[in-house]
Amino acid sequence: MLDKLILEKLRLLKPDKKKVARFLFEKYASILFLAIAMFLGLYLEWNKMEVLIFMIFIWIIINPVASRIIIFPALALILLTALLLIFDARLLAEDTAVYAYFFLAMAAMMGIYELRREKSGE
Repeated sequence: MLDKLILEKLRLLKPDKKKVARFLFEKYASILFLAIAMFLGLYLEWNKMEVLIFMIFIWIIINPVASRIIIFPALALILLTALLLIFDARLLAEDTAVYAYFFLAMAAMMGIYELRREKSGE
């Protein structure tokens, strides 16, 4: 009788392989995609900042962030671009403007995603 109870409890504790695999995939998928993004950027010989922004872009696709949060770095980079132009640092200002554009594109993409999700929820 006691053996049957123990065996029954062990069967209940036995994890479902599909659930375990799904949990591990969800946990490690973003790390895997970020590593792939990093190695892709290094393979294409991008500079460190471009690789970092690409990794942020991939992370935002995997883990959606509100577009109003993404717009703040874009605004800060636009302000920094204006300051760099005032101090006649044209090359650095051009790079900063490109990074600001990347963040603006990410914010627009997330805004479209939020609108679509909002419409499908209604």
